[in-house]
Amino acid sequence: MKRKPIFMLTILVCALSSGIVQAEDHRYKHSHSGSQQARNNSDVSFGNPADITYTDKRIRIELRADGSLDNKNYNVFAHDSVRFELVNGLQDTVAFVVGDEASIYEFSRLYAANSEVAINDFHAVQVYPGKNQFFGWKFSTYAISKVHVAYVQRDGAIVGGMVDIRIEPELNK
Repeated sequence: MKRKPIFMLTILVCALSSGIVQAEDHRYKHSHSGSQQARNNSDVSFGNPADITYTDKRIRIELRADGSLDNKNYNVFAHDSVRFELVNGLQDTVAFVVGDEASIYEFSRLYAANSEVAINDFHAVQVYPGKNQFFGWKFSTYAISKVHVAYVQRDGAIVGGMVDIRIEPELNK
């Protein structure tokens, strides 16, 4: 008789545990096509927006007139806030976007359909021709060691390829 309550308790614990694991899987997801919560989520697995006046590091990413980038690899420490100086050498407006590969590809697809999407997105900013733009990002990442950034043209094409931001373990500051 005592086995039945233990068996039921075991099933209950397993069910609750799987729900918690599923909730954790979706906790840091951002999607433009998902739920309202996913669209509004700005605390994602690849970091979150940061104030450009209080940063640990500055990174300049120049998109040259020929569509090439000055550098495609950078290193930051986990939890660093970075002030990106974005330089657009093209004749067209582009969007600068930070994220994992999936979110960048999703953004580029949506940007091609509606270039105004960058104005309303927390992980992207428009960069006008011949202008410099500043963008702040905090690499508050836990489970990933690399985040990407990219320039995206209005047709959705990624210009110059994705730039890798490698995230090193946090040092004692």
